[in-house]
Amino acid sequence: MTMQMATAPPTQPARLDAIAAAAATIVAVLLLNVAGLERATALMRRLHARPRGRLATISEASDACAAIDTGARWLPFRVACLERSVAAYLLLATRRRRVRWQLGVTAVPPLVVHAWIAAEGKPIGEIDNVASNYRPLLTV
Repeated sequence: MTMQMATAPPTQPARLDAIAAAAATIVAVLLLNVAGLERATALMRRLHARPRGRLATISEASDACAAIDTGARWLPFRVACLERSVAAYLLLATRRRRVRWQLGVTAVPPLVVHAWIAAEGKPIGEIDNVASNYRPLLTV
């Protein structure tokens, strides 16, 4: 017996989108490792303040995260939440789309730091309880 899913399975990003995402991930990793988090967030603030572009929809932001995840599989280094979120932010910025980037910490021990992007007030590409389990410390 087969059962129909309530939601459509995630689609694979186009190869060109995954290549662009891999490039954005490389830029994010270099930016974070060479310039540091403070300068990276300063750059993201400048990108967010640009009058061009519009806020990304949940669908656009989800597609960007899926492309980052696919592109990251081709790279010879680990892509954790910080690199993934900054890469998604930068990828969307190249498309003149803006999202919120957040860095948060859990409210109760053990303290865990996590980074993510949000569109329309919702965390993108994350488990459902990110918004309730993490307190944002830094938002761009």
